[in-house]
Amino acid sequence: MVDQSADSSFPVLPTPYAVRFPEAPAATEAVDVRIEGRWEHVLLSDRERLLALPGLYDQLVGEMLRCRAPKQAIGLFTSVLADRDIPARHLSVIDLGAGNGVVAEELRRLGVDSVVGIDVLPQARVAADRDRWGMYDDYLVADAAELSKTDYRRLIANDPDVLVAVAPVGQHDLSTKAFATAFNAIRTGGWVVIDVRDELDHSPFAQMLRQMTQLQVIRMEATKRYVQRLNVDGETIESVAIVARKLHDLPQSLVAPHGVTMDRDNRNDPITTRYSTLRSAGTAITLVACVTVTVFTLLSRQDTRQTVLDGTGPLSEQQETMMADSSSGTDATVTPAGNLPSEVTPAITPSTVQPDVAPETPEENLPAVQAS
Repeated sequence: MVDQSADSSFPVLPTPYAVRFPEAPAATEAVDVRIEGRWEHVLLSDRERLLALPGLYDQLVGEMLRCRAPKQAIGLFTSVLADRDIPARHLSVIDLGAGNGVVAEELRRLGVDSVVGIDVLPQARVAADRDRWGMYDDYLVADAAELSKTDYRRLIANDPDVLVAVAPVGQHDLSTKAFATAFNAIRTGGWVVIDVRDELDHSPFAQMLRQMTQLQVIRMEATKRYVQRLNVDGETIESVAIVARKLHDLPQSLVAPHGVTMDRDNRNDPITTRYSTLRSAGTAITLVACVTVTVFTLLSRQDTRQTVLDGTGPLSEQQETMMADSSSGTDATVTPAGNLPSEVTPAITPSTVQPDVAPETPEENLPAVQAS
């Protein structure tokens, strides 16, 4: 029997809730929880209900299902920083899908100076204040895909250079547009720490990660395959923790909702309205269009192409088109493969911190979830 208590990111708590696990495998993960004298059927995907009940999320996901995601992902990031002699205290982090602060707690242990959380659920911020008070410099209750001007300014107020998106129960509700908006909010050259479930390999989110790697929007620095947690049937779920470096912003077509453009570098007005710009600059647009056609014709005749020398900078029109196809669910440019193909997890040199490894804890060594 393997003792996993030291590898859990969740506090060891008394078990105030009686929990019944399913007697037979089911398509949807759910348990029965005894609350105030009656049994309630609770879905693991119902984060709002899990977070509303004090201690249930940590008890069920952290203790009973042995979740390792926060510690493993942030642990890999810690090793990457140490390998490059980068002090964590100078980092400013966006915690996307922050929940009750379990990832922020790991970041604070690492010594990170600033953490801003964002979650679409109001109950998540209530749970973070209740369960892990003081972990966040600010906590936004908002959909990252539909940020207001005020919320976007709050998101970038501490000049973030790290994006963390680690979900202990998976990335099922993380949209590509929400991730793209948060990704563009961090500095070029910053860090991305994410956790990808194997069975989500062909989701729009996983497809976008493939495209980001292929188009050199990000550069993989380290990956690690591990047993993330048990499911409610007692079977192991594998995940891949990824640490990557940001090389470019994503195209605005993935980020801007309803014609609104996010501009991180313009701190005085980070969101501008595209249509008002068109109305006030009609003449200028016509002139620019004429010049563009002329230049394009000359360049086409010379059969020249731009080369990006330093590996960073704006994406080409072809790259933006490929990324837009990925966000719309089109997988024509994606090579289907299982378990994160080489486009997502390229070979890592020995100097890089941790190459892919087999699951650390075999299934037979994990404590079985007993049905009652």
